[in-house]
Amino acid sequence: MFRPGHLHRSLIAEGDRPALALTFEYTLGHDERQGEGVDFVLFGTLGTQTLNERFFLPRDSAFNFAHEVNLILTKHGLPSRGGPVMFFHDEYDQVFADVRRLVHGEAGEAVDLREFE
Repeated sequence: MFRPGHLHRSLIAEGDRPALALTFEYTLGHDERQGEGVDFVLFGTLGTQTLNERFFLPRDSAFNFAHEVNLILTKHGLPSRGGPVMFFHDEYDQVFADVRRLVHGEAGEAVDLREFE
């Protein structure tokens, strides 16, 4: 279920994918070194594990949040094939649009590619 700044999803176990009940929240934030950006937190359960992971992405790379979420979930045992976007495509689009709104992002705006290394 999506609402601005918040996404919650649950899935039952299927094949090699464990059951999950995850909440993803985000707010506009500021980092002393990186400037304006978005603070993210992912918490809930993945299989038998409880997770609570926070990360910050600067404004021009905040749209890459799904990559960071995929790294976290893979670290906690979610098979990496497909990643979370494949499970939550409709909600991903809503989160992407909301992050864009939060940071006042514009289509075609330049990004710092060093953030993606």
